Amino acid sequence: MNIVGLYGGSGFIGSHFQSMLNKISDDTKVFLLPHRKSNNEIKSALKKFDAINSKNAQKSILYLGENNDITKANKSGLEYIKKNTERLKFILSNSKSRIIYASSVAIYGDSSERLHYPEDKVEAANVYTNSKLECE
Repeated sequence: MNIVGLYGGSGFIGSHFQSMLNKISDDTKVFLLPHRKSNNEIKSALKKFDAINSKNAQKSILYLGENNDITKANKSGLEYIKKNTERLKFILSNSKSRIIYASSVAIYGDSSERLHYPEDKVEAANVYTNSKLECE
């Protein structure tokens, strides 16, 4: 059994991820974790998720929690990067579960659909991609 905590699951990727899991797996449970709540509410939700005890289960949190509005990110500048890195640090420090961070192909500086590898050159072209790289 797989248990997935989905942080930022109400957006485009999160909703499609949930739909895909429902189609391909009867052996996965998805729990939506709040990402627009207070730190205390998020911390409480993480503790409840960590407390889920199921034998032989793989448990992970898929982190999708960033706003992908590049124009808004660029207007916010360094504050956008600071907010995202602080939020991720908060999640990491308040959960014992494995965290899977979903980044963006934008960090490679292109919009192609070719497969990218971790050793490929990254190019932070804007505030949004700088934020992704800082969080990685």
